[in-house]
Amino acid sequence: MKYFAITQQTADWLLSKPTVVDELVKFMLNPTAMRCLAGYEFTQGPVRLSGTEDSSMIAFWNIDYLGGTGAEAWGFIRIDSSVGLSGKPEIAREVFERCLYVLNQRLRGYRIDGAFIHRSYANGTHTCLAGRGSTARQYSVGFIERNIDAASTGNRTFVCVGPMHDFSKLSESAEHEGAAINALYREVSDILISARRNPITDAGVLQDLSDALSVYTWADGNYRDEYADVEISASDRAFTGVDLVKSIGMSYEQWLEANSPLSNNQRRILNSIAIDSHPLRIVGPGGSGKTLLMQLLALKRLDIAKKRDISLRVLYIAHNSAMAEKVARRFDVLENGNKIRDAKRTVDIMTLTEYGLQQLGLEFSSIIDPDAEAAKEFQFNELDSAISQAFSDMENVVRNSTLLSEIQKTPNLMRPFVKLAMAEISSAIKGHGLENDKRRYVESEQQLSRLHGILNADERLFMFNVFERYRAAVFEGYQVLDTDDIALSLLGRLRTPIWELKRKDLGYDYVFVDEAQLFNENERRVFPFLTNGKAQHVPIVLALDEAQDIYGQSSAGFASLGIVDMTSENLSSIHRSTRDIVKLAFFVIQRSTDLFGSDFPDFTGIADKMEDEKHPLVSRPRVEIGSAESKLGKFVLRRIRDLRKANIRQIGVICHADQYWDDVLTALRGTDLPLQILEERGVRLPSTQPLVVLTKPAYVGGQEFDAVVAVGLEQGVVPPRVSNNDALATAIEQQTLRELYLSITRARFRLVFPLTTGASPSAVLQDAIEAGLLDNVA
Repeated sequence: MKYFAITQQTADWLLSKPTVVDELVKFMLNPTAMRCLAGYEFTQGPVRLSGTEDSSMIAFWNIDYLGGTGAEAWGFIRIDSSVGLSGKPEIAREVFERCLYVLNQRLRGYRIDGAFIHRSYANGTHTCLAGRGSTARQYSVGFIERNIDAASTGNRTFVCVGPMHDFSKLSESAEHEGAAINALYREVSDILISARRNPITDAGVLQDLSDALSVYTWADGNYRDEYADVEISASDRAFTGVDLVKSIGMSYEQWLEANSPLSNNQRRILNSIAIDSHPLRIVGPGGSGKTLLMQLLALKRLDIAKKRDISLRVLYIAHNSAMAEKVARRFDVLENGNKIRDAKRTVDIMTLTEYGLQQLGLEFSSIIDPDAEAAKEFQFNELDSAISQAFSDMENVVRNSTLLSEIQKTPNLMRPFVKLAMAEISSAIKGHGLENDKRRYVESEQQLSRLHGILNADERLFMFNVFERYRAAVFEGYQVLDTDDIALSLLGRLRTPIWELKRKDLGYDYVFVDEAQLFNENERRVFPFLTNGKAQHVPIVLALDEAQDIYGQSSAGFASLGIVDMTSENLSSIHRSTRDIVKLAFFVIQRSTDLFGSDFPDFTGIADKMEDEKHPLVSRPRVEIGSAESKLGKFVLRRIRDLRKANIRQIGVICHADQYWDDVLTALRGTDLPLQILEERGVRLPSTQPLVVLTKPAYVGGQEFDAVVAVGLEQGVVPPRVSNNDALATAIEQQTLRELYLSITRARFRLVFPLTTGASPSAVLQDAIEAGLLDNVA
């Protein structure tokens, strides 16, 4: 390896962790260990370490400190012995620490401490003392900093060489590195994008580094194999209707009992004091029990406060009104007459919009809808109309744009493009305060979002025109605020000295945010200000599965948003699905390249720990192709009839293709089936009654069914074909993968993919068939 690459904010984080610095230096001085990362990725909590396949560079970053735009401030440190750390291994540790300090200072535009004897040279290079200590002070390091070319990001970057005695050679070496700085930046950016495609390296190779990191990344301070304590409830007993009903009605005290259905991991998190020491992130796939654990954790804090006779205020944030109502009912069940909540110890359950309305003193008539999900659906429809109008009014721009012309002539591309436009307006325009600054958005050399970075000037002009039409319709026409307006207005209020003065009384002791992946960056920035500020850390618990963020909005890491030193807990137990369904779900999500999200954990080892399912209702996932005389709606109806004959009581029909919605809806409505149309996320469904639910991926989160029938996943339909724009094709593919993962993880026993006559399965389903994870039934 020639270079060690690190982001500026990660360098700042790393400087306060000497044991991790020690282990990184030992690792870099070990060529054999370094080669083990070529084309592989090391992960622990939010920390990532990955190397290029040609072994020329190794990159180190913390996902909590990423900016979310795809453009990071990177620094590079030479490692090889010719002009790098390995040339003087006896002082490598001191030199590496000094390099981290210098790149962190300069990438933030700060001066170098005068005690380090900073010198500047005519060729634009600099030198300073190589490190502390009598030996290191006899040497110097050289560095150069440059702006990345305007066509890329406009960010500054930095390269450091040394240690050496010879100032002339140091300056020449640094100047030589400066000539290749753009290429280095592109190479490390490729690592960041492609890291999720890389296989995970053997943890044993980096055991010492893992041990050093564990203190800062795991909630209990001890490193453990992510899958070592996997516990899967996959026995016949776990899937009986009696046990399901019993678990739904269990009280808080019953869940705390030693023989309750809690997994070892859930019980350890519940009984820990992690939330009193640092922010906590609970990450788990669908069906792992995140929401239940969040509620038990909240009640545990209240129960402790009650026993100590102290006051306590807890805020539980749900994404939409239906989910908030569902959570409130579950809290009542968990208390079961034994009241833990009282006048001194409260839990406020609400959406972020409801909280914003209270703080801002607004009426419901001032906003699109008090329900976040309904508001986003309204935003989607308004943007769809604005884009259609822009296509008509900006014909020349559309004609000359490969991206826009492809979308205009392909109706199936419109829906995913509107989702990207929603994210762009939220993060790049409103998030940067550019509502009234078209020129800055269009001409910005800085990459404001991942989409912004791939648009040319005319395409950015088109996007801003869409925003202006949307704002004219919503803000000026309807005279209402959308969810971003509420979040940004609320953030402005909470950042004032007035709130700082009132915060101790009006803020909360603990904040719990459920389904955190559904909140965009503007909304996430509000979270740390909701607490009362009495603790040294932000006492917040976030439950999330980034793979379920079907909008795939780009967002900065939580540390960049004010929630620093967060530790992770992974729920590696799935209490919902069979082994075959779990294996298929993770086969699908492995194909995500993390293009528009921060990161989500790799749970692919879970299925290997599960035992084969023996339950009589279980059948392998399958693709079924309809007969020549059958429409898809009628074919879906026959599959549902077959499932009901097999004693499958609750069936979810999830339509991934809008073009098939009306056909399926018509076929199901003309029957005696107990049909329910689900058009809102988080709606409480009866758990013991037979039902057939027709819905779309956007609304199915938080639900579970005995069987799932996923409609429309055909070659060329989902995802739609994009012939002339790789970036758009990739973005749409990522959205499709997340929607498919979400649908698969709703199923307990059976999973069916019905296709129209003559259709072929989508590419990912075809790959799953070839991998032996799906049966193909003609």
